[in-house]
Amino acid sequence: MPAAGYTYVFGGGGGTGSVFAQAGDKPFVRVAAGTGSTRGSAILVQENSPIKTLSDLKGKKVAFAKGSGQHYIIVRALEKVSLKYSDIKPLYLTPAEALPAFERGDIDAWLILLNCRTVAENIAFAGEQASQPIFATLARNFDVDVNILSGSVETVGDRRVGQFHVELEGQKVTQALKYLHEAEFEVQVH
Repeated sequence: MPAAGYTYVFGGGGGTGSVFAQAGDKPFVRVAAGTGSTRGSAILVQENSPIKTLSDLKGKKVAFAKGSGQHYIIVRALEKVSLKYSDIKPLYLTPAEALPAFERGDIDAWLILLNCRTVAENIAFAGEQASQPIFATLARNFDVDVNILSGSVETVGDRRVGQFHVELEGQKVTQALKYLHEAEFEVQVH
C-alpha cells in the first residue's frame, strides 16, 4: 500500500536520468537495474587540437546533450583527473546542433554516442553529382546504414537535380557527413 501523499511510477529507460534526479535531491528509488557500457561513447576533438588528455579540457568549451549518458561520462571523467565540472564550459547541444558547431570550430570537444542516429535533411545536388552513387558510397566507405525517407531526382532543362531526406546510422556518421560537405553536397543536419 503506497504511503499517503506519494505516487509510485514504474518505467524503463536509461540510468542517467535517475542519477541526475538523485543528485538533485529528488525523491527517487530505483527498484531494478541493469548494466550498460560506455564503450560506444567518445570525446571528439579537432585533429589539430591541443587537447590530448582529459586534463586538457580545463577551461574548454565541451558540448554534449544535457542529461544524457555523455553528460554523466564527462562528470565522471573530470573527477578521474581531479577536475570539477565548473572547470569546463559545458554547452548543452544535441548531436544535430553540435555537428555544425564542431565543424566550424565553435566547440573544443564534443561528447557523442558513436552509434547515434543522425538525420541529414535536404541533401541537395545538381549536375554530375546527380549521377554519382552517393548513398552506396556512404554505405561502402563509411559503413553507415542509409535510410531514404523521401526524395527525387529530376531533369530541369539539360541538368539533373535532386534532393533527399535521409537518416544515417553507424559509427562513422560524422565522417560520412564530412565527406558530403567536402564533396560540395548541400547538407542540412537536423
